[in-house]
Amino acid sequence: MSDEKPALHNMIRQTYEWGDQQYPWKLFCPICGFDYIHITALKCLRQTDETIVTKEGILVKQCSNNMRGVKIAIQYCCESGHAGEIILQFHKGCVYLAHKVLPEAEVPHEDVWRD
Repeated sequence: MSDEKPALHNMIRQTYEWGDQQYPWKLFCPICGFDYIHITALKCLRQTDETIVTKEGILVKQCSNNMRGVKIAIQYCCESGHAGEIILQFHKGCVYLAHKVLPEAEVPHEDVWRD
């Protein structure tokens, strides 16, 4: 696992380069700041089950969430080789944001979907 600390305040930046102003914000790798990142999985953890969406399809499995409220994770890898999860945790009317660095071997290098 990397010793690098993510700079969450640099993770989202305003941009005007795509989408005719429909998407004015762009996501950057919170470790290195590179803007070429690929979403490899979406995870939704409720109290007793987790739904995972990958290129392979949708998997629902039994799981345990030790927090109250739903936890949503966007798993990614950047083209510089970093991998991680951007995590949204709901608790008592608030949504908290965290980042977890993942070993590159744990993250598939295939986009959830791409045309």
